[in-house]
Amino acid sequence: MKKITLLATSILGIVTLGSTIAQAADVNVDTEGVVNFSNVTEAKPVKPDDDSGTVIEPGDKPGGGSDTSDMNLKLLYVPNFVFADNGNTSIKYDFMKGNKLEAIVQTTKEAGEFPNFAQVYHSKEVANWLLAAKASDFKLVGGTKILDGAKIVLDDADAVKNVGSSTVATATIENSLITLESNEKVNIGKYVGTTNESAINSFNFNKVKLDITSGLAIGENETYKSNITWTLSGDATAVVTDTEEE
Repeated sequence: MKKITLLATSILGIVTLGSTIAQAADVNVDTEGVVNFSNVTEAKPVKPDDDSGTVIEPGDKPGGGSDTSDMNLKLLYVPNFVFADNGNTSIKYDFMKGNKLEAIVQTTKEAGEFPNFAQVYHSKEVANWLLAAKASDFKLVGGTKILDGAKIVLDDADAVKNVGSSTVATATIENSLITLESNEKVNIGKYVGTTNESAINSFNFNKVKLDITSGLAIGENETYKSNITWTLSGDATAVVTDTEEE
């Protein structure tokens, strides 16, 4: 088994000739993955300001979360994932075959449907940042049972710059396929600046999948939730070390 260890080195406190790069504090936002085996849970809309899906405000946040308390580094939006079976969020569990689920997309009257996404703003005082996420086990609400083996997969992921001049770099996605292993912090994407200018960058998760294995003791009217912690830090340096376990 490969074990991934992330080592972060802060590079925001560097003093350069004629300027000082601000040291931004880590930003943490919790969202959740939801699998509802009883009834339909509707996704709440977010408010885009253009066709690319830039967020003005996350609304009342049933669709996601945000933290804009830091003046220099803001997590404008991160999504909840509400999983469905062929578009139906009231899921009938298949004991013999299991279920292959996909998260419903964000939907607004103004912009229609668009992918789930995470969005980051940085000021010109921040040269680099890193977005990571960690998901817990899917646990029965009000109980102790878990969905053994269930992992959230961010498939067909990409990065897009929503706001920023042509001289500002675009953030980079860690991988087009990202698996949120249970209780393991994984990198989503990063920004390494080339100029001291502000920008808004987004990571689109065009498909978000969840496979439920067969043979689980799932009862009727049971809802399972995974807590997803999104961490935005003013640091885009990470070292990945592979170790083999017997």
